[in-house]
Amino acid sequence: MGLALDQGQVDAVANAEPIGTILLAHEKAKKIIDQAVDLPYGDEFCCVTAVNGTFAEKNPKAAAGVTRALLRGAKWVAANKTADAKLAVEKGYLAATAELNVQAISLIKYMPAVAKARRDVLQVAKEMKTADFLGPNTDPEELVQKAWLDLPGVTDEWVQSLTVEKIAGGGDPPKLTPAEMTRLVEVGCENKCCRYGCCGDLEHVLRLTGEWALIKPRFWDPRNPEKGEALVNSRR
Repeated sequence: MGLALDQGQVDAVANAEPIGTILLAHEKAKKIIDQAVDLPYGDEFCCVTAVNGTFAEKNPKAAAGVTRALLRGAKWVAANKTADAKLAVEKGYLAATAELNVQAISLIKYMPAVAKARRDVLQVAKEMKTADFLGPNTDPEELVQKAWLDLPGVTDEWVQSLTVEKIAGGGDPPKLTPAEMTRLVEVGCENKCCRYGCCGDLEHVLRLTGEWALIKPRFWDPRNPEKGEALVNSRR
Protein backbone atom coordinates (compact mmCIF):
# COMPACT_ATOMS: atom_id res chain seq x y z
CA MET A 1 0.00 0.00 0.00
CA GLY A 2 2.84 2.37 0.82
CA LEU A 3 4.43 1.63 -2.54
CA ALA A 4 1.16 2.31 -4.34
CA LEU A 5 1.00 5.72 -2.63
CA ASP A 6 4.66 6.47 -3.44
CA GLN A 7 4.12 5.63 -7.10
CA GLY A 8 0.96 7.71 -7.35
CA GLN A 9 -1.17 4.71 -8.24
CA VAL A 10 -3.70 5.76 -5.60
CA ASP A 11 -4.51 9.18 -4.15
CA ALA A 12 -6.19 8.03 -0.97
CA VAL A 13 -6.73 4.84 0.99
CA ALA A 14 -9.11 3.62 3.66
CA ASN A 15 -7.52 0.99 5.86
CA ALA A 16 -8.14 -1.06 8.94
CA GLU A 17 -5.59 -1.15 11.72
CA PRO A 18 -2.70 -1.74 12.07
CA ILE A 19 -2.03 -0.77 8.43
CA GLY A 20 -3.16 2.84 8.96
CA THR A 21 -0.79 3.28 11.88
CA ILE A 22 2.05 1.77 9.84
CA LEU A 23 1.47 4.12 6.89
CA LEU A 24 1.39 7.16 9.19
CA ALA A 25 4.54 6.11 11.05
CA HIS A 26 6.40 5.72 7.75
CA GLU A 27 5.05 9.11 6.61
CA LYS A 28 3.48 7.45 3.59
CA ALA A 29 0.17 9.20 4.19
CA LYS A 30 -1.52 11.98 6.13
CA LYS A 31 -4.58 11.26 8.21
CA ILE A 32 -7.77 12.88 6.95
CA ILE A 33 -10.18 11.30 9.38
CA ASP A 34 -9.93 8.61 12.02
CA GLN A 35 -13.18 6.77 12.64
CA ALA A 36 -11.97 5.77 16.09
CA VAL A 37 -11.74 9.33 17.43
CA ASP A 38 -13.06 11.93 14.97
CA LEU A 39 -16.68 13.07 15.12
CA PRO A 40 -19.25 12.02 14.20
CA TYR A 41 -17.76 8.56 13.75
CA GLY A 42 -15.80 8.49 16.99
CA ASP A 43 -19.05 8.17 18.94
CA GLU A 44 -20.48 5.48 16.66
CA PHE A 45 -20.00 1.75 16.86
CA CYS A 46 -17.94 0.30 14.03
CA CYS A 47 -19.65 -3.08 14.22
CA VAL A 48 -22.81 -4.83 15.30
CA THR A 49 -23.67 -8.46 15.94
CA ALA A 50 -25.72 -9.92 13.09
CA VAL A 51 -27.47 -13.29 13.12
CA ASN A 52 -29.48 -15.10 10.49
CA GLY A 53 -33.11 -14.01 10.81
CA THR A 54 -34.60 -17.45 10.31
CA PHE A 55 -32.20 -18.97 12.83
CA ALA A 56 -32.94 -16.24 15.39
CA GLU A 57 -36.71 -16.73 15.06
CA LYS A 58 -36.42 -20.49 15.55
CA ASN A 59 -33.64 -20.37 18.15
CA PRO A 60 -33.89 -17.06 20.06
CA LYS A 61 -32.04 -18.43 23.10
CA ALA A 62 -29.12 -19.63 20.99
CA ALA A 63 -28.98 -16.32 19.07
CA ALA A 64 -29.04 -14.43 22.36
CA GLY A 65 -26.28 -16.64 23.76
CA VAL A 66 -23.99 -15.99 20.80
CA THR A 67 -24.68 -12.26 21.02
CA ARG A 68 -24.01 -12.12 24.76
CA ALA A 69 -20.73 -14.00 24.25
CA LEU A 70 -19.58 -11.44 21.68
CA LEU A 71 -20.59 -8.52 23.90
CA ARG A 72 -18.79 -10.07 26.85
CA GLY A 73 -15.71 -10.48 24.65
CA ALA A 74 -15.88 -6.83 23.59
CA LYS A 75 -16.03 -5.72 27.22
CA TRP A 76 -13.04 -7.95 28.02
CA VAL A 77 -11.04 -6.38 25.18
CA ALA A 78 -11.91 -2.89 26.44
CA ALA A 79 -10.30 -3.79 29.77
CA ASN A 80 -7.39 -5.82 28.34
CA LYS A 81 -6.16 -4.21 25.11
CA THR A 82 -2.53 -5.25 25.57
CA ALA A 83 -3.51 -8.84 26.34
CA ASP A 84 -5.92 -8.88 23.38
CA ALA A 85 -3.29 -7.53 20.98
CA LYS A 86 -0.86 -10.23 22.05
CA LEU A 87 -3.52 -12.94 21.74
CA ALA A 88 -4.49 -11.84 18.21
CA VAL A 89 -0.87 -12.10 17.04
CA GLU A 90 -0.24 -15.41 18.79
CA LYS A 91 -3.35 -16.91 17.18
CA GLY A 92 -2.26 -15.68 13.74
CA TYR A 93 -5.29 -13.44 13.23
CA LEU A 94 -3.12 -10.69 11.73
CA ALA A 95 0.46 -10.18 10.60
CA ALA A 96 1.98 -7.69 13.04
CA THR A 97 3.82 -7.63 16.33
CA ALA A 98 1.84 -7.53 19.55
CA GLU A 99 3.49 -4.19 20.44
CA LEU A 100 2.42 -2.63 17.15
CA ASN A 101 -1.05 -4.13 17.28
CA VAL A 102 -1.83 -2.72 20.72
CA GLN A 103 -0.79 0.77 19.62
CA ALA A 104 -3.06 0.44 16.61
CA ILE A 105 -6.12 -0.49 18.72
CA SER A 106 -5.32 1.75 21.70
CA LEU A 107 -7.85 4.46 20.76
CA ILE A 108 -10.63 2.15 19.62
CA LYS A 109 -13.66 2.01 21.92
CA TYR A 110 -14.69 -1.58 22.55
CA MET A 111 -17.33 -0.99 25.23
CA PRO A 112 -20.55 -2.66 24.01
CA ALA A 113 -24.11 -1.35 24.32
CA VAL A 114 -27.55 -2.20 22.98
CA ALA A 115 -29.75 0.91 22.69
CA LYS A 116 -26.85 2.97 21.36
CA ALA A 117 -26.10 0.31 18.76
CA ARG A 118 -29.65 0.62 17.43
CA ARG A 119 -29.36 4.41 17.31
CA ASP A 120 -26.08 4.11 15.42
CA VAL A 121 -27.59 1.70 12.90
CA LEU A 122 -30.33 4.24 12.25
CA GLN A 123 -27.82 7.06 11.92
CA VAL A 124 -25.75 5.09 9.42
CA ALA A 125 -28.89 4.26 7.44
CA LYS A 126 -29.75 7.96 7.24
CA GLU A 127 -26.20 8.78 6.11
CA MET A 128 -26.35 6.05 3.47
CA LYS A 129 -29.64 7.51 2.23
CA THR A 130 -28.05 10.96 2.00
CA ALA A 131 -25.08 9.50 0.13
CA ASP A 132 -27.35 7.74 -2.39
CA PHE A 133 -26.31 4.27 -1.25
CA LEU A 134 -29.96 3.56 -0.46
CA GLY A 135 -32.79 3.92 -2.92
CA PRO A 136 -34.92 7.08 -2.90
CA ASN A 137 -37.94 5.13 -1.68
CA THR A 138 -36.11 3.46 1.21
CA ASP A 139 -37.16 4.75 4.61
CA PRO A 140 -34.27 4.45 7.12
CA GLU A 141 -36.65 4.05 10.05
CA GLU A 142 -38.49 1.18 8.36
CA LEU A 143 -35.23 -0.41 7.29
CA VAL A 144 -33.88 -0.43 10.85
CA GLN A 145 -37.21 -1.71 12.17
CA LYS A 146 -36.86 -4.72 9.87
CA ALA A 147 -33.14 -5.21 10.53
CA TRP A 148 -33.06 -4.82 14.31
CA LEU A 149 -33.87 -7.73 16.58
CA ASP A 150 -34.29 -7.58 20.35
CA LEU A 151 -33.08 -10.79 21.98
CA PRO A 152 -33.92 -12.19 25.43
CA GLY A 153 -31.42 -11.13 28.06
CA VAL A 154 -29.47 -8.86 25.71
CA THR A 155 -29.93 -5.47 27.36
CA ASP A 156 -27.87 -2.51 28.47
CA GLU A 157 -28.58 -3.46 32.06
CA TRP A 158 -27.03 -6.88 31.44
CA VAL A 159 -23.98 -5.31 29.75
CA GLN A 160 -23.46 -2.91 32.65
CA SER A 161 -23.72 -5.74 35.17
CA LEU A 162 -20.99 -7.73 33.44
CA THR A 163 -17.69 -8.13 35.25
CA VAL A 164 -14.64 -9.27 33.29
CA GLU A 165 -11.21 -10.39 34.36
CA LYS A 166 -8.46 -7.79 34.15
CA ILE A 167 -5.15 -9.35 33.15
CA ALA A 168 -2.13 -8.04 35.06
CA GLY A 169 -0.15 -5.87 32.64
CA GLY A 170 -2.77 -6.43 29.96
CA GLY A 171 -4.51 -3.06 30.03
CA ASP A 172 -3.93 0.09 27.99
CA PRO A 173 -0.46 0.50 26.43
CA PRO A 174 1.87 3.43 27.11
CA LYS A 175 1.63 6.31 24.67
CA LEU A 176 4.65 6.37 22.35
CA THR A 177 6.50 9.35 20.90
CA PRO A 178 6.60 9.63 17.07
CA ALA A 179 10.20 8.37 17.09
CA GLU A 180 9.27 5.36 19.23
CA MET A 181 6.33 4.56 16.98
CA THR A 182 8.49 4.76 13.86
CA ARG A 183 11.01 2.35 15.34
CA LEU A 184 8.24 0.00 16.42
CA VAL A 185 6.87 -0.07 12.88
CA GLU A 186 10.32 -0.65 11.39
CA VAL A 187 10.82 -3.67 13.63
CA GLY A 188 7.37 -4.99 12.74
CA CYS A 189 7.99 -4.64 9.01
CA GLU A 190 11.35 -6.36 9.34
CA ASN A 191 9.49 -9.33 10.75
CA LYS A 192 6.41 -10.04 8.65
CA CYS A 193 3.78 -7.34 8.22
CA CYS A 194 5.10 -6.04 4.90
CA ARG A 195 4.26 -9.23 3.11
CA TYR A 196 0.66 -8.06 3.32
CA GLY A 197 1.35 -4.95 1.29
CA CYS A 198 1.17 -2.39 4.11
CA CYS A 199 4.49 -0.79 3.30
CA GLY A 200 6.02 -2.86 0.50
CA ASP A 201 4.75 -4.89 -2.44
CA LEU A 202 1.47 -4.35 -4.27
CA GLU A 203 0.34 -7.97 -4.19
CA HIS A 204 -2.59 -7.29 -1.90
CA VAL A 205 -3.69 -3.90 -3.30
CA LEU A 206 -7.14 -4.28 -4.82
CA ARG A 207 -8.15 -2.17 -7.79
CA LEU A 208 -11.68 -0.87 -8.11
CA THR A 209 -13.33 -1.95 -11.33
CA GLY A 210 -16.72 -1.78 -12.95
CA GLU A 211 -19.42 0.23 -11.19
CA TRP A 212 -17.26 0.87 -8.13
CA ALA A 213 -14.78 2.74 -10.30
CA LEU A 214 -17.56 5.18 -11.23
CA ILE A 215 -18.08 6.33 -7.66
CA LYS A 216 -16.75 9.87 -7.32
CA PRO A 217 -16.01 11.35 -3.86
CA ARG A 218 -17.64 14.68 -3.14
CA PHE A 219 -17.48 17.13 -0.28
CA TRP A 220 -19.77 16.22 2.58
CA ASP A 221 -20.22 17.98 5.88
CA PRO A 222 -21.39 15.42 8.49
CA ARG A 223 -22.73 18.26 10.63
CA ASN A 224 -25.18 19.24 7.89
CA PRO A 225 -25.82 16.06 5.91
CA GLU A 226 -29.10 17.28 4.46
CA LYS A 227 -27.64 20.52 3.08
CA GLY A 228 -24.29 19.45 1.65
CA GLU A 229 -23.68 17.46 -1.48
CA ALA A 230 -23.78 13.69 -1.32
CA LEU A 231 -20.63 12.04 -0.05
CA VAL A 232 -20.53 9.97 -3.19
CA ASN A 233 -22.50 9.93 -6.39
CA SER A 234 -22.15 6.88 -8.57
CA ARG A 235 -24.28 8.47 -11.31
CA ARG A 236 -26.07 5.16 -11.81
